[in-house]
Amino acid sequence: MTPEEKRLAVAAYKRREAPAGVYVVRHTGSDRCWVGASPDLDAVWNRIAFMLRLNGHPCASLQAAWHASDGEATFGLEILEIFADEDPAYVRRRRLKERRAAWRDALGAEELV
Repeated sequence: MTPEEKRLAVAAYKRREAPAGVYVVRHTGSDRCWVGASPDLDAVWNRIAFMLRLNGHPCASLQAAWHASDGEATFGLEILEIFADEDPAYVRRRRLKERRAAWRDALGAEELV
């Protein structure tokens, strides 16, 4: 890849429209689940799994479940809700927080920090 191609690829990545929304992480071994929200659903599982592998996830119960199981093989991510991109950022953040709480209550899940 030439420097120009690399520069164009980075610029295209920065311009991409990342979907925001609410998701649930499920542990298949125990039926436990954690609900979270993210402004970038495309990258959320990579971020979560990376922190769990390094023993650095801020959600202690999720980290404990990760260590008590076979790790990534027993966890899955499911998208619950995707938000439209036309909302301003401050409106989207508020809606993410509200919908995360609603899904947490509906599923009886723990909140993912």
